[in-house]
Amino acid sequence: LDGITCKLLYYKGEKGLNFQFIADYFASPKTNNTNTPSELKLGYGNLSLNNVRFVYKDADNKHKPAHGIDFQDIEVNNICGKFSNIKVVGDSVKVKIDDFSATEKSGIVIKKLNTEATFSAQNIKADKLLLITQNSYIHGYYQMYTDSFADYSNVIHAVDMRANLLDSTHVNLSDIAFFAEELEGLNQNINIKGYIKGSIDNFSS
Repeated sequence: LDGITCKLLYYKGEKGLNFQFIADYFASPKTNNTNTPSELKLGYGNLSLNNVRFVYKDADNKHKPAHGIDFQDIEVNNICGKFSNIKVVGDSVKVKIDDFSATEKSGIVIKKLNTEATFSAQNIKADKLLLITQNSYIHGYYQMYTDSFADYSNVIHAVDMRANLLDSTHVNLSDIAFFAEELEGLNQNINIKGYIKGSIDNFSS
C-alpha cells in the first residue's frame, strides 16, 4: 500500500465506527446453533506500507491531554514497514514486523521497529523486539496487559508490563512523557537490563 489514508471515526453521539454499516452488511447471519464454534484461524500473505497515514478519532472525546498522545485522537503519518506471517488465531493477530517507522502528530517518532508481535483486545506482546526512537533504544522482550484500549492514556498507572530487556536498552523519560503527560519536561536517560514487571509507578524486578 502506497500513499493511502485510513480513517477510523466515531461520529458525535454514535457508538459504531464510520465503516460499521459495511461490517454489518458482510457479517454472517445469526443462527440458533448452540454448538461451541471452533477457534477461528486465518492466514494472510505479506503486506508492505509506504507513506501511509492512519487516523483514529472519537468525536465524543472530552479529555484532551496538554502533552503527548491523545488515544482518542490519533494521527500517524509517514508509516512505512513490512508485515509478514500474518495470522488471526481466535481474538489475536500475530505478525512479523520489519523496518517499521512512523511519526505521530504529538511528536513521537519511531525510527525503527522490528518484532514478532501478537495483538489482542487486552494484550500486546513483542518478541525479539528492537525499537529505536529519537531518544530511546529498546531491545529484548516486552508485553503489556490492559483492561481496555483507554488504559493507554493512563500508562503510568493502568498498564501492567512484563519485559526482559538486554543490556543495550536505554529509555529517555521524554519518550515516556508522550504516554504520561505528568513527565513532560523530563529528559533523563535510564539504562535498563533484566526482567521487569508491573506498572511504571510500581516496577519490580
